[in-house]
Amino acid sequence: GARPGHRLVVTGSVGGAAAGRRLTSQRSWSDEERDALSRWMRPTPRVGEAAALAANGVSAMIDVSDGLAIDLSRVCAESGTGVRLDRHLIPVHAAATVDEALGGGEDYELLATLPDRAAVERASSELHHRFGVPLTEIGTITEAGLVEVGDDGDEHPLRIDGWDHFAMGGDAP
Repeated sequence: GARPGHRLVVTGSVGGAAAGRRLTSQRSWSDEERDALSRWMRPTPRVGEAAALAANGVSAMIDVSDGLAIDLSRVCAESGTGVRLDRHLIPVHAAATVDEALGGGEDYELLATLPDRAAVERASSELHHRFGVPLTEIGTITEAGLVEVGDDGDEHPLRIDGWDHFAMGGDAP
């Protein structure tokens, strides 16, 4: 249901579970690292938040259990669209890297598209007030192509990392 011009949003922060998986070999952790470990070992699905997003006009939605980039590519493939993803807007967990946020998976945050900025603002307000969960706009749905805008403003093809259930070994295609 995503259409060109729709806004791309994500709940919470991403990359925490991947950071937690990476941090398991350490013997002591900062508060952010403990939170990342908790996100990996006991993820919290955003069930109520999904209903709130749906009530605010969501056109497409998926959880990012396999990784932000690969799940975003699935939304685009199913909708027959592309995306312009702004890398610097992605809410990366404090203990994670941007690469973990894009390809780590197991965060169970929601990736959704909303028809316009007004819908994003309404949904953001509701999620904040009802659940204490931020909603961040991270890009725009386009006609075609999976494009990532880097920190320098340059556009690059989006690298599709994440878990692919149908690939040998679970690597992205």
